[in-house]
Amino acid sequence: MSGVGSSDGRIVGLGLLVALVFQWDNPTIRQSRLWRPEERVLVSDFSFVEAIAASPWLVYAATRHGLAVYDRRARRWQLPVTTLDGYPATRVRAALADVVDNAVWLGTDDGWYRYDPDIRRWDHGFVAGGVGSFILDRNDQASGIYLQGPPSFGWAFLPRGGLVPEPGHRLPPPSQRIQSLDPRLALAQTPMADAMRALILTDPRLRTFQFTAAARTPEQNDLYFGTNGMGVVRVDVATGEWENLRYGLLTPRADAVAPGPDGVWTIGSARAGERRGLTWVTDDATETAPEEGALGPGFAYVAARRLVASGKYLWLATDGGVLRLDPASGRSRRFDVGNGLPAEDVLSLAPAPDGIWVGTAHGLAVITGEDRVVRVGSFDQAVSGLLAVRDSLWVGSAAGLALLA
Repeated sequence: MSGVGSSDGRIVGLGLLVALVFQWDNPTIRQSRLWRPEERVLVSDFSFVEAIAASPWLVYAATRHGLAVYDRRARRWQLPVTTLDGYPATRVRAALADVVDNAVWLGTDDGWYRYDPDIRRWDHGFVAGGVGSFILDRNDQASGIYLQGPPSFGWAFLPRGGLVPEPGHRLPPPSQRIQSLDPRLALAQTPMADAMRALILTDPRLRTFQFTAAARTPEQNDLYFGTNGMGVVRVDVATGEWENLRYGLLTPRADAVAPGPDGVWTIGSARAGERRGLTWVTDDATETAPEEGALGPGFAYVAARRLVASGKYLWLATDGGVLRLDPASGRSRRFDVGNGLPAEDVLSLAPAPDGIWVGTAHGLAVITGEDRVVRVGSFDQAVSGLLAVRDSLWVGSAAGLALLA
């Protein structure tokens, strides 16, 4: 099974930062160790696709929080490229694959970017007013690329390896142009996909989305659409079959993480109207599985504070109580003031011999294996930290550190 952004929601804040350790010279992790690019990755919400490009080997989805790269032959996602790796902080307007070097061109609000995944290199050039489109000459892709700026800039030619676009170059004939595919044109060319558009763009919770971008390589039947909330959708032009290739978290934030077999569970805080739910991320961070329905109907929270794995259950501490989740069955149960918690604002959790310790804004409680909530003592201050060590429990609060043995 399956960070805090800027005011416009573009910049990834935390997400889920994974350090991938492939080999150690020493089994002890040193605090001074610097992670190399291939040893860490930032997983975030990649569901809103601003531009998409396809080569015979890869699909590049430029999203609000990073560049998601899909391996067409292996039929799996590679590690995403995010702000940690130099992904543009400005809005992406256009994308076009460069088959000469297996790279991708991105047009943004501040100019052009080119990313080569084989050597993990970014090139960037500033264009006042930004770049909104690209054209490659099918008969001469090695010489460079044409890029379109604002009306005052028009079209210019950027030689391969150059930084400054050269105006005055004639565009190649329309029959020789390789350029971004408008989703409306893509649908017009594939009537079967157009007929199924409403079905494709409706998720299991009956929310509807729109296509934002499209890409296709002429020698292959696969058509790739970007969406404004469902990630990437692949459509087989010949048969009309389609599949959602979504990858990433349900929200940009990963405020709580808990271990599981062959991966981790994570969940983020959410504001009104945002998605809520668990996401499973594999150990190598190349596969994700969102479980939006795992929290059960009607459960809303703003802050997700702790996620603890204990036995077969996951326990989630929020500002709306404690939620016990069974990932295997998908069932959940909420515990709040009505069940006996000192407060619904839950700050900390720790495994108990038969249940879970719960630290709230107004004291400590334990939820037993029989689902009984038992308050511990008369202490009514905020319990911000809990640590269970064998038969003892350490309790951290503004009043100091208590030990229950």
